[in-house]
Amino acid sequence: MKSVTKFVLTGTITAIATSIGFCAPAQAAVVEPHFMVVTWQMPGWTDNTHPTWPQTVVENVETTVPSLQEAIVPECGYFQTDVYKYTTPEDVKAVDYLLSGVQLTSPQHPTEPHIKGGLGTAYELVNSGACESETPTPTPTSVTPAPTSVTPTPSTTTPTPTKSETTPISPTTTETTPPLAHTGGNAAAPFAMGIASLAAGAGMLGYARLRARRH
Repeated sequence: MKSVTKFVLTGTITAIATSIGFCAPAQAAVVEPHFMVVTWQMPGWTDNTHPTWPQTVVENVETTVPSLQEAIVPECGYFQTDVYKYTTPEDVKAVDYLLSGVQLTSPQHPTEPHIKGGLGTAYELVNSGACESETPTPTPTSVTPAPTSVTPTPSTTTPTPTKSETTPISPTTTETTPPLAHTGGNAAAPFAMGIASLAAGAGMLGYARLRARRH
């Protein structure tokens, strides 16, 4: 009787608890792991087991598959590819810092949250071959310069004037011929006037003598 009562009470309490929402705590949600596959460029190449430093990020891809096959590798150059854990806040913070533009100066400098596995699983080195120079080196050519024609500029020299002996030119005397007396109907007029002047002069002379005698 007691066992029956206990079962009834237990079932009743469970039913009441379920109806008002007091259930057993649910299991925590499963978080799917994420990874970040990062490609670093190296300054040179030694071999596929010894990386060179410093390294700079050139590519990255987030994935749920922890595989180096997810890496994006350029067609030429020397690279290291790494698979990092990218699930917990600590891992996300560390990887985001690596992707912010810092350089890797040596392994784990800065901190790298690699997956387990080492060379071939967590990281590998890739030789894509040397890149061709974008600007080809010009081949020197022998060029013979063309001769230049130089036309001499004539110099203009102003001669210094010299004194020259000049024979003075004797002035020429121009003889002026008096105008000839007019001929014609009035040719006797000047002559008559001369005679009249002489007569008047003689008359005056005779008058003077006559007065002298009377005195």
